[in-house]
Amino acid sequence: MNVRQKEMLRILLSFEKKYILIREMAKWLACSEKTVRNDCNAIEAFLESKYEARLIRKPGVGIGLAIKQEEIAQLHHFLQINNEQAVQKDLTDEDLLYLAYQLLMEISNASIQHLAKDFYVTKTTIKKVLHTLDKWFAEKGIQLVTKQRIGIFLKGSEQNKREALATLDQLRTETKASPPFIYRYFLAYELEIIRKELKKFQEKNILFFTDESLEDITIHLLLMIKRTKMKKPVILTDKEKIYMKSKQEYKWVEQLLLKISDTFQLTFSDDEILYFTIHILGAKIYAHQENSPHSLDRKTEEQAINIADELTKRLTIISLIPFEQDHTLMEGLRIHLYTTLNRLKFGLLVQNPLIQDIKKMYAYMFDMLVFVLQDMKHPLISDIPEDEIAYLTLHYQAAIERIQHKKRAKTKIVIVCHMGIGVAEILRSKIESRFTDVEILATLAKRELHSFMKKNNVDLIITTSPIESVKQDNVVVSPLFNQSDENKVMKMLERNEQSRRQKKGSRLRTFIDPAFVFLQMDSTHRFELIEHLANQLYTNGFVEADYAHQALLRERTSATTIGGGIAIPHGDPGLVKQSTIAVATLKQPIEWDGENVSLVFMLAVKNENDINRRALFQRLTLLAEQPSLVQKLVKEKNKEQFLTNI
Repeated sequence: MNVRQKEMLRILLSFEKKYILIREMAKWLACSEKTVRNDCNAIEAFLESKYEARLIRKPGVGIGLAIKQEEIAQLHHFLQINNEQAVQKDLTDEDLLYLAYQLLMEISNASIQHLAKDFYVTKTTIKKVLHTLDKWFAEKGIQLVTKQRIGIFLKGSEQNKREALATLDQLRTETKASPPFIYRYFLAYELEIIRKELKKFQEKNILFFTDESLEDITIHLLLMIKRTKMKKPVILTDKEKIYMKSKQEYKWVEQLLLKISDTFQLTFSDDEILYFTIHILGAKIYAHQENSPHSLDRKTEEQAINIADELTKRLTIISLIPFEQDHTLMEGLRIHLYTTLNRLKFGLLVQNPLIQDIKKMYAYMFDMLVFVLQDMKHPLISDIPEDEIAYLTLHYQAAIERIQHKKRAKTKIVIVCHMGIGVAEILRSKIESRFTDVEILATLAKRELHSFMKKNNVDLIITTSPIESVKQDNVVVSPLFNQSDENKVMKMLERNEQSRRQKKGSRLRTFIDPAFVFLQMDSTHRFELIEHLANQLYTNGFVEADYAHQALLRERTSATTIGGGIAIPHGDPGLVKQSTIAVATLKQPIEWDGENVSLVFMLAVKNENDINRRALFQRLTLLAEQPSLVQKLVKEKNKEQFLTNI
């Protein structure tokens, strides 16, 4: 059997239910349904030659295994020792997720010895894996406990365990596209029922979620059903109960869950209904429809508008970009911040899968937001998580793209984006800026595409996730639209447009004083290095005394790595007397919040001319994408040559 066929057999073995549909298997394996059927023949022949187990095919139901318990272990062992993509001493991604799932679902309190036996690895490997899981569980507010004679188990609230179950795919080391891991523990018809009811729920209440949020809500509803059957309820505080019952969404959810409970023959507690209402309130929505019979919570909406106005006003002053004139931005912020405030109130953590790319590509805007949000001292947003700041960054970056570029129209394009308004708008702006001979008719959610296509002539669909049952030419791109995606679209449009390069040269050299260039430094910690560079600037009169302290506070709030082994620490621009940059290269890379850094630029740049400031961030971002130049700079021992190279 080939690697794909072995992976298919592994899925069938780990699948809790008896059958899995061919189309679902095709999605997991990222291949066609025809390929899955052909692979079934190969697996069938393999099983018949060595085992009593048989592959069962039922039209309309799916495929499954008829297998004895002892042969399950034998097949797992075969797959482990014959895995062509993994070293025998390590667990595969599937094994890691399955182990985490077992612990979260409290299937059994297994010992390290039992786990090593079950997964055919050494006890040392299991200990290493548990160490990885321990850190991940801790991020979710869950404690992994190991006790003799009892085994390994988890301590934490039911809410935290469900959040971990819903985000198990974060543990994957491979980035291949596949359905959420948790889906395999539910039958296809169960998933279909939930999706249909949620579609009716959105249409009835004229409240449309982004594709990303809809999937998150679907997962949480499925987990509610499973955990309720297991008698593992959530428990809310009296304060939360009183607040949530005053919301109109509570009545909507109550009606929805009444239908679900009848279908699945179970009863949801009042706390479960309130808990799901919290997720509805925190879900990102495309827009609040004007014709909706229901209104947004007035108090929260007013807070969102006030924060959006103040945040935009401050960013306009600092950046010299007229954000306040962009009505698309202000409307998008009103909706986004409304759901953001709800998430922050109830401790719902949103995971932004693009955060590292956003911090790298839009370092300037991300940094401006960190600085302004801290300075605003709002009780909720002053301590806002990085993932939320990254989403806000996309809104403002999209506004910059709109302000700086004009669109021309020729080829008719539709953009389908599963991640919400901010991402959709920045994707739209990027495409308009890179291709002058296109007309973007609309940015849509996947559910809106078919009805739109019936009413409009479309030449090309650009989508951030695969689209099924659409004959029209389409191309799948990353939500951030990188160079590879640009090439794909270029080919689809049959044009030979040359890659765009930056028009303006680097301003980096003009800001660097040779007196503040420190080559081949010995440093073991980022905070020590930041303090040293900032103190050098203070001693020479370039910054105020408090600059070093503020730079350390900024670093603790959000690491300033931008990729490529580069970090750009900086403090409050208001504490800068004279703009300059201190530079350090390191003999040995130092760990910088999960990344190895060898080149550090300590930025001390005033806000007086923000065009220069933006140009600096753009140049540094470009430098991070040139590994050969970075290595050349890091190895250089002569200051003059270093400055020439940069």
